[in-house]
Amino acid sequence: MEYLKAFVQLYRVEANYLERVMHFEERVGLDYIQSQLDTPKKIKHWADKLPKTIKNPWMTTNHRKIA
Repeated sequence: MEYLKAFVQLYRVEANYLERVMHFEERVGLDYIQSQLDTPKKIKHWADKLPKTIKNPWMTTNHRKIA
């Protein structure tokens, strides 16, 4: 899970506006992405920067009971 958070933050910071993940990977290269996330220290660095305020759309739905 931490690796995924780290990747998402790397993508948020370094991708161009509206750039899809596949195009980001093609532009910077898989080697670059791996070099940014190749140690636990680097993973923690990126993951810790991911804002805690990112909203989860699945948690913001209206959970009404259906009678």
